[in-house]
Amino acid sequence: MKHPDDPKTIYGFLTPSLKKRRDTKLPVFTIMSCDNIQHNGDVARDTVVSFAKRQDDSMAQWI
Repeated sequence: MKHPDDPKTIYGFLTPSLKKRRDTKLPVFTIMSCDNIQHNGDVARDTVVSFAKRQDDSMAQWI
């Protein structure tokens, strides 16, 4: 969050990638959890959206 041009977490990498897609009018991509833990897809979605919302509320809405 503090260094958006030098991301350290997967969310820091995903959020600018999604922003680029939004800005170029491309559709959002699917982030898929490839493990056998129930509800990890929900956790991934909620975390990405929360991360994006802290930077740009309209971005979180688009996701």
